[in-house]
Amino acid sequence: HLVKDELTLDETDWRRTAHILSHGSLAAGYLTGNFDVTSVSSAASTGIMDLRNNQWRREMLDAIECPEYRDLAWNALPRIIDHQEPVGSLSTACGVSVAPMIFPTSDDQQAGLIGGGAVDAGQMAIILGTSAVVNSSSDQIPRGDQLDVMRLNWGPYLWMRCYNNGAQFLNKIVGRNPAWATLESEASAVPAGSHGTLIAPFLFAEPSLGVMTPRLRWLPRQPRERGIRYRAALEALAYLIALGVKQHEKAGQAITRITVSGGVARSPLMCEILASVLDRPLDLLVSDEGPALGAAVTALAAMENHLRRHNGVSEPFTVADAVARMVRFRGTVQPNPAWRSVYRKGLSQFSKSLG
Repeated sequence: HLVKDELTLDETDWRRTAHILSHGSLAAGYLTGNFDVTSVSSAASTGIMDLRNNQWRREMLDAIECPEYRDLAWNALPRIIDHQEPVGSLSTACGVSVAPMIFPTSDDQQAGLIGGGAVDAGQMAIILGTSAVVNSSSDQIPRGDQLDVMRLNWGPYLWMRCYNNGAQFLNKIVGRNPAWATLESEASAVPAGSHGTLIAPFLFAEPSLGVMTPRLRWLPRQPRERGIRYRAALEALAYLIALGVKQHEKAGQAITRITVSGGVARSPLMCEILASVLDRPLDLLVSDEGPALGAAVTALAAMENHLRRHNGVSEPFTVADAVARMVRFRGTVQPNPAWRSVYRKGLSQFSKSLG
């Protein structure tokens, strides 16, 4: 954004900019009146913070051509604070009689990871929403450069693969306001592999896979039957997620648990297909709003620790403790053994179709 701003903002706008904040930290500023701080995860998402020590790196601003603008940007960056340090109390301007405390915010990827219950190394959260996201926690930086990496507020690293094509792709296939129960029934009657039908699910480009332009294509041809189209679309989304999981493993992640949430996870068939493609059990979350739940979890951990320090209680209350209190699961989906070989072949064909 700063590089773009150098081209689009005039000198007056640069000079009058007092604070540079991400959306979460800006919201906390409006709620409390404190615009001078940001969280570790919010700072990490800017690409300007050193993930190893949670400090801003001035060298990253060298991407700005004008030296004066670099200085202005550097002086406008907020202080990065610990996730247990309050930003402040809710401002009286918000019209409330009791002012709760506001703690450092989470960026959306951290919130989604924690909303999926993934706080410890090896735990993975898959979010099947508008985008399809494969995130995991680790105490190490990933090997190689195939994944995005960020830092979590309480210490570990967040490994991430975010695909542009999720629910939007499915909506393109099934149309607006379909009868989901009927679709689910029709697709469940179709055998695994959808009679050899594959679809390239790239309604949007997917640069991480080398797909630089949209590519929505049926192989060998688009089937007439709605159930086949829907099942093939679910399988394509599962193959896409499987490639993300493989990238995590290649980068050194030893996966111990996978949770699944998001609107698409409401489909029992999708969850069974995904478990079978990954050949792993999947824990299903009660909540479909993983990021919102994750933000609440981190707030609970921060508030509880703040109160314990105030009351002289030495025992810490960790984010994992907060997850245990708030994140609920509705069951576990096991791989279908009868589908295993079909989906192993299907994943191979899908990978080859990427070119």
